Amino acid sequence: MQRGLERRMVVLLVGKYMQHELDLLREEIESKNVGVEVINTDDWPSNKPITHSIAGGEISVGNVSLLLSEVEGLFVRQNGLFIPSVEDHQEGFVSEDENPYAALTQLREYRGFFRSLVRGVADTGGRVAPGVDALSWQEESIHACHLLARNSIETPESIVTTDEEEAVNFLKEQGKVVYKPVAELGEANLMKEEESHKLADLTTPVLFQELVPGEDVRAYVVNGEFVGAFRYVNPGDGFSFKMETDNPEVAPVDLNSEAVADIRRSVSLSPLNFAAVDLRFTSTQEHTVLEVNAGGRFMLADSKGVTNVTSPLAGFLTES
Repeated sequence: MQRGLERRMVVLLVGKYMQHELDLLREEIESKNVGVEVINTDDWPSNKPITHSIAGGEISVGNVSLLLSEVEGLFVRQNGLFIPSVEDHQEGFVSEDENPYAALTQLREYRGFFRSLVRGVADTGGRVAPGVDALSWQEESIHACHLLARNSIETPESIVTTDEEEAVNFLKEQGKVVYKPVAELGEANLMKEEESHKLADLTTPVLFQELVPGEDVRAYVVNGEFVGAFRYVNPGDGFSFKMETDNPEVAPVDLNSEAVADIRRSVSLSPLNFAAVDLRFTSTQEHTVLEVNAGGRFMLADSKGVTNVTSPLAGFLTES
Protein backbone atom coordinates (compact mmCIF):
# COMPACT_ATOMS: atom_id res chain seq x y z
CA MET A 1 0.00 0.00 0.00
CA GLN A 2 1.30 3.46 -0.83
CA ARG A 3 1.98 5.84 2.03
CA GLY A 4 -0.68 8.58 2.13
CA LEU A 5 -0.92 11.37 -0.42
CA GLU A 6 2.07 13.44 0.67
CA ARG A 7 4.87 13.25 -1.89
CA ARG A 8 8.42 14.39 -1.36
CA MET A 9 11.22 14.64 -3.90
CA VAL A 10 14.59 13.17 -3.04
CA VAL A 11 17.84 12.24 -4.71
CA LEU A 12 18.95 8.71 -3.89
CA LEU A 13 22.68 7.99 -3.65
CA VAL A 14 23.72 4.33 -3.76
CA GLY A 15 27.25 3.06 -3.21
CA LYS A 16 30.07 2.42 -0.80
CA TYR A 17 29.99 5.38 1.55
CA MET A 18 33.76 5.29 2.01
CA GLN A 19 33.91 6.65 -1.54
CA HIS A 20 33.49 10.29 -0.60
CA GLU A 21 31.84 11.36 -3.84
CA LEU A 22 28.60 10.70 -1.96
CA ASP A 23 29.54 13.33 0.64
CA LEU A 24 30.28 15.90 -2.05
CA LEU A 25 27.01 15.22 -3.85
CA ARG A 26 24.95 15.19 -0.66
CA GLU A 27 26.23 18.64 0.34
CA GLU A 28 25.71 20.13 -3.12
CA ILE A 29 22.21 18.69 -3.54
CA GLU A 30 21.08 19.72 -0.06
CA SER A 31 22.23 23.27 -0.85
CA LYS A 32 19.50 23.25 -3.53
CA ASN A 33 16.90 22.42 -0.84
CA VAL A 34 16.43 18.92 -2.22
CA GLY A 35 16.32 15.97 0.16
CA VAL A 36 18.96 13.25 -0.05
CA GLU A 37 18.82 9.60 1.00
CA VAL A 38 21.88 7.37 0.99
CA ILE A 39 21.88 3.59 0.60
CA ASN A 40 25.24 2.61 2.05
CA THR A 41 26.57 -0.58 0.50
CA ASP A 42 29.88 -0.72 2.38
CA ASP A 43 28.78 -4.09 3.74
CA TRP A 44 26.69 -5.27 0.80
CA PRO A 45 25.33 -7.96 0.76
CA SER A 46 24.63 -8.00 4.48
CA ASN A 47 21.92 -8.70 7.01
CA LYS A 48 20.41 -5.30 6.14
CA PRO A 49 16.78 -6.04 5.12
CA ILE A 50 15.65 -5.10 1.61
CA THR A 51 12.05 -5.00 0.38
CA HIS A 52 10.35 -3.87 -2.82
CA SER A 53 6.56 -3.64 -2.59
CA ILE A 54 5.59 -4.17 -6.21
CA ALA A 55 1.98 -2.95 -6.01
CA GLY A 56 2.81 0.15 -3.95
CA GLY A 57 6.08 0.96 -5.66
CA GLU A 58 7.78 1.29 -2.28
CA ILE A 59 11.34 0.21 -1.58
CA SER A 60 13.13 -0.27 1.72
CA VAL A 61 16.86 -0.88 2.12
CA GLY A 62 17.97 -0.89 5.75
CA ASN A 63 16.56 2.29 7.31
CA VAL A 64 15.86 3.97 3.95
CA SER A 65 12.25 3.70 2.82
CA LEU A 66 10.60 5.63 -0.02
CA LEU A 67 8.44 5.43 -3.11
CA LEU A 68 10.12 5.04 -6.49
CA SER A 69 8.02 7.95 -7.73
CA GLU A 70 9.61 10.19 -5.08
CA VAL A 71 13.08 9.74 -6.51
CA GLU A 72 13.98 12.74 -8.65
CA GLY A 73 17.50 11.53 -9.26
CA LEU A 74 19.51 8.39 -8.61
CA PHE A 75 23.29 8.23 -8.53
CA VAL A 76 24.87 4.77 -8.38
CA ARG A 77 28.53 4.29 -7.44
CA GLN A 78 28.81 0.82 -8.88
CA ASN A 79 32.46 0.21 -7.97
CA GLY A 80 32.12 -2.80 -5.71
CA LEU A 81 28.32 -2.80 -5.86
CA PHE A 82 27.97 -5.26 -8.73
CA ILE A 83 31.28 -7.09 -8.44
CA PRO A 84 30.99 -10.62 -7.01
CA SER A 85 33.99 -11.01 -4.71
CA VAL A 86 35.55 -14.21 -3.45
CA GLU A 87 37.04 -12.17 -0.62
CA ASP A 88 33.56 -11.08 0.47
CA HIS A 89 32.51 -14.72 0.59
CA GLN A 90 35.57 -15.68 2.61
CA GLU A 91 34.97 -12.86 5.10
CA GLY A 92 31.37 -13.94 5.62
CA PHE A 93 29.60 -11.01 4.00
CA VAL A 94 27.71 -13.30 1.66
CA SER A 95 26.12 -16.70 2.10
CA GLU A 96 27.87 -18.83 4.71
CA ASP A 97 26.84 -21.96 2.88
CA GLU A 98 29.94 -24.02 2.10
CA ASN A 99 28.66 -24.47 -1.44
CA PRO A 100 30.16 -21.58 -3.48
CA TYR A 101 27.16 -21.68 -5.82
CA ALA A 102 25.02 -20.40 -2.93
CA ALA A 103 27.19 -17.29 -2.67
CA LEU A 104 27.08 -16.74 -6.43
CA THR A 105 23.30 -17.11 -6.39
CA GLN A 106 22.96 -14.63 -3.53
CA LEU A 107 25.10 -12.05 -5.34
CA ARG A 108 23.14 -12.57 -8.56
CA GLU A 109 19.85 -11.96 -6.76
CA TYR A 110 21.15 -8.78 -5.11
CA ARG A 111 22.33 -7.58 -8.50
CA GLY A 112 18.87 -8.21 -9.90
CA PHE A 113 17.24 -6.28 -7.08
CA PHE A 114 19.37 -3.18 -7.59
CA ARG A 115 19.14 -3.31 -11.38
CA SER A 116 15.35 -3.33 -11.04
CA LEU A 117 15.57 -0.43 -8.60
CA VAL A 118 17.51 1.58 -11.19
CA ARG A 119 15.03 0.84 -13.96
CA GLY A 120 12.09 1.50 -11.66
CA VAL A 121 13.37 5.00 -10.88
CA ALA A 122 13.83 5.72 -14.60
CA ASP A 123 10.38 4.37 -15.44
CA THR A 124 8.75 6.74 -12.94
CA GLY A 125 10.53 9.77 -14.40
CA GLY A 126 13.67 9.96 -12.27
CA ARG A 127 17.12 10.74 -13.69
CA VAL A 128 19.69 7.98 -13.32
CA ALA A 129 23.43 8.60 -13.41
CA PRO A 130 25.63 7.29 -14.86
CA GLY A 131 22.69 5.84 -16.83
CA VAL A 132 20.23 2.95 -16.77
CA ASP A 133 22.26 0.82 -19.16
CA ALA A 134 25.57 2.00 -17.73
CA LEU A 135 25.51 -0.95 -15.37
CA SER A 136 26.07 -3.23 -18.36
CA TRP A 137 28.70 -1.00 -20.00
CA GLN A 138 31.47 -2.16 -17.64
CA GLU A 139 30.67 -5.76 -18.54
CA GLU A 140 31.19 -5.06 -22.24
CA SER A 141 34.71 -3.62 -22.39
CA ILE A 142 35.52 -5.66 -25.52
CA HIS A 143 32.56 -4.11 -27.33
CA ALA A 144 33.55 -0.67 -26.00
CA CYS A 145 37.06 -1.01 -27.45
CA HIS A 146 35.63 -2.14 -30.78
CA LEU A 147 33.08 0.67 -30.80
CA LEU A 148 35.68 3.38 -30.20
CA ALA A 149 38.09 2.02 -32.80
CA ARG A 150 35.34 1.57 -35.40
CA ASN A 151 34.43 5.23 -34.99
CA SER A 152 37.99 6.41 -35.61
CA ILE A 153 38.82 7.19 -31.97
CA GLU A 154 42.54 6.62 -31.35
CA THR A 155 42.78 3.67 -28.96
CA PRO A 156 45.53 1.24 -27.88
CA GLU A 157 46.13 -1.85 -29.98
CA SER A 158 44.28 -4.59 -28.13
CA ILE A 159 43.64 -8.30 -28.06
CA VAL A 160 41.35 -10.46 -25.93
CA THR A 161 42.25 -14.11 -25.67
CA THR A 162 42.48 -17.28 -23.62
CA ASP A 163 45.16 -18.60 -26.00
CA GLU A 164 48.57 -18.62 -24.33
CA GLU A 165 50.42 -18.50 -27.67
CA GLU A 166 48.42 -15.52 -28.90
CA ALA A 167 49.01 -13.68 -25.63
CA VAL A 168 52.75 -14.40 -25.63
CA ASN A 169 53.11 -13.28 -29.26
CA PHE A 170 51.28 -10.02 -28.51
CA LEU A 171 53.52 -9.44 -25.49
CA LYS A 172 56.65 -10.04 -27.60
CA GLU A 173 55.44 -7.64 -30.27
CA GLN A 174 54.76 -4.91 -27.72
CA GLY A 175 57.54 -5.52 -25.20
CA LYS A 176 55.19 -4.30 -22.45
CA VAL A 177 51.42 -4.63 -22.24
CA VAL A 178 48.61 -3.52 -19.98
CA TYR A 179 46.22 -6.28 -18.99
CA LYS A 180 42.84 -6.04 -17.29
CA PRO A 181 39.51 -7.86 -16.87
CA VAL A 182 37.09 -7.93 -19.78
CA ALA A 183 33.98 -7.58 -17.60
CA GLU A 184 32.90 -5.11 -14.95
CA LEU A 185 35.57 -3.27 -12.99
CA GLY A 186 39.10 -4.27 -12.19
CA GLU A 187 42.60 -2.99 -11.84
CA ALA A 188 44.88 -2.56 -14.84
CA ASN A 189 48.34 -4.08 -14.49
CA LEU A 190 51.60 -3.99 -16.42
CA MET A 191 53.33 -7.06 -17.85
CA LYS A 192 56.84 -7.07 -19.34
CA GLU A 193 58.16 -9.52 -21.93
CA GLU A 194 60.30 -11.33 -19.36
CA GLU A 195 57.12 -12.14 -17.43
CA SER A 196 55.58 -14.18 -20.24
CA HIS A 197 55.72 -17.29 -18.03
CA LYS A 198 52.72 -15.85 -16.17
CA LEU A 199 50.63 -16.59 -19.25
CA ALA A 200 51.04 -20.36 -18.90
CA ASP A 201 47.73 -22.21 -18.69
CA LEU A 202 45.69 -19.10 -19.45
CA THR A 203 42.05 -20.16 -19.08
CA THR A 204 40.09 -16.92 -18.55
CA PRO A 205 39.58 -14.23 -21.21
CA VAL A 206 41.93 -11.30 -20.56
CA LEU A 207 42.15 -7.93 -22.31
CA PHE A 208 45.73 -7.09 -23.34
CA GLN A 209 46.56 -3.61 -24.64
CA GLU A 210 49.64 -1.84 -25.90
CA LEU A 211 51.29 0.44 -23.33
CA VAL A 212 50.70 3.87 -24.84
CA PRO A 213 53.36 6.47 -23.92
CA GLY A 214 52.40 9.75 -22.29
CA GLU A 215 50.84 11.32 -19.22
CA ASP A 216 47.67 10.02 -17.57
CA VAL A 217 44.69 12.35 -17.91
CA ARG A 218 41.11 11.89 -16.72
CA ALA A 219 38.29 13.94 -18.27
CA TYR A 220 34.61 14.14 -17.31
CA VAL A 221 31.41 14.46 -19.31
CA VAL A 222 27.98 15.14 -17.75
CA ASN A 223 24.86 14.97 -19.91
CA GLY A 224 26.92 15.34 -23.09
CA GLU A 225 28.97 18.31 -21.88
CA PHE A 226 32.69 18.34 -21.12
CA VAL A 227 32.97 19.55 -17.50
CA GLY A 228 36.68 19.32 -16.72
CA ALA A 229 39.85 17.26 -16.62
CA PHE A 230 43.03 16.78 -14.63
CA ARG A 231 46.36 15.02 -15.02
CA TYR A 232 48.07 12.68 -12.60
CA VAL A 233 51.43 14.03 -11.47
CA ASN A 234 54.01 11.32 -12.07
CA PRO A 235 57.48 11.98 -10.63
CA GLY A 236 58.92 9.01 -12.50
CA ASP A 237 58.40 7.25 -15.79
CA GLY A 238 56.55 4.21 -14.46
CA PHE A 239 53.27 2.82 -15.69
CA SER A 240 50.13 4.72 -14.79
CA PHE A 241 51.11 6.59 -11.64
CA LYS A 242 47.55 6.44 -10.36
CA MET A 243 48.01 2.69 -9.90
CA GLU A 244 51.26 3.03 -7.92
CA THR A 245 50.02 4.97 -4.89
CA ASP A 246 46.88 5.37 -2.82
CA ASN A 247 47.43 9.14 -2.68
CA PRO A 248 48.33 10.36 -6.15
CA GLU A 249 48.85 14.05 -6.83
CA VAL A 250 46.73 15.78 -9.43
CA ALA A 251 47.20 18.97 -11.43
CA PRO A 252 45.23 21.10 -13.88
CA VAL A 253 45.54 20.29 -17.57
CA ASP A 254 44.62 22.26 -20.69
CA LEU A 255 43.15 20.11 -23.44
CA ASN A 256 43.02 21.17 -27.06
CA SER A 257 39.73 21.30 -28.95
CA GLU A 258 40.46 18.06 -30.81
CA ALA A 259 40.89 16.17 -27.54
CA VAL A 260 37.71 17.62 -26.04
CA ALA A 261 35.79 16.67 -29.19
CA ASP A 262 37.08 13.10 -29.01
CA ILE A 263 36.22 12.90 -25.31
CA ARG A 264 32.64 13.99 -25.95
CA ARG A 265 32.32 11.73 -28.99
CA SER A 266 33.67 8.74 -27.07
CA VAL A 267 31.02 9.18 -24.39
CA SER A 268 28.28 9.74 -26.98
CA LEU A 269 28.99 6.25 -28.32
CA SER A 270 28.18 4.80 -24.90
CA PRO A 271 24.89 4.67 -22.94
CA LEU A 272 26.39 6.99 -20.29
CA ASN A 273 25.16 10.39 -19.17
CA PHE A 274 28.05 10.69 -16.72
CA ALA A 275 31.45 9.31 -17.65
CA ALA A 276 35.13 9.57 -16.82
CA VAL A 277 37.33 9.18 -19.87
CA ASP A 278 40.90 8.02 -19.27
CA LEU A 279 43.47 9.15 -21.84
CA ARG A 280 47.18 9.42 -22.39
CA PHE A 281 48.79 12.55 -23.83
CA THR A 282 52.24 12.83 -25.38
CA SER A 283 54.46 15.91 -25.11
CA THR A 284 53.18 16.95 -28.57
CA GLN A 285 49.55 16.78 -27.34
CA GLU A 286 48.68 13.65 -29.30
CA HIS A 287 46.10 11.70 -27.34
CA THR A 288 44.83 8.14 -27.03
CA VAL A 289 41.56 7.16 -25.36
CA LEU A 290 42.19 4.26 -22.99
CA GLU A 291 38.64 3.69 -21.76
CA VAL A 292 35.29 5.28 -21.01
CA ASN A 293 34.24 4.57 -17.42
CA ALA A 294 30.67 4.52 -16.17
CA GLY A 295 30.66 7.17 -13.47
CA GLY A 296 34.27 7.30 -12.46
CA ARG A 297 35.61 8.78 -9.23
CA PHE A 298 35.93 12.56 -9.03
CA MET A 299 36.48 13.27 -5.33
CA LEU A 300 40.28 13.54 -5.57
CA ALA A 301 40.45 16.39 -8.10
CA ASP A 302 37.23 18.09 -6.91
CA SER A 303 38.39 18.21 -3.29
CA LYS A 304 41.63 19.88 -4.39
CA GLY A 305 39.81 22.46 -6.50
CA VAL A 306 41.32 21.19 -9.74
CA THR A 307 37.93 20.19 -11.15
CA ASN A 308 34.28 20.76 -10.26
CA VAL A 309 32.36 17.72 -11.37
CA THR A 310 30.10 17.75 -8.31
CA SER A 311 28.12 20.84 -9.31
CA PRO A 312 27.06 19.84 -12.86
CA LEU A 313 26.37 16.27 -11.74
CA ALA A 314 24.18 17.46 -8.88
CA GLY A 315 22.46 19.83 -11.31
CA PHE A 316 21.73 16.95 -13.67
CA LEU A 317 20.28 14.82 -10.87
CA THR A 318 18.02 17.65 -9.69
CA GLU A 319 17.26 19.04 -13.16
CA SER A 320 18.56 22.45 -12.11
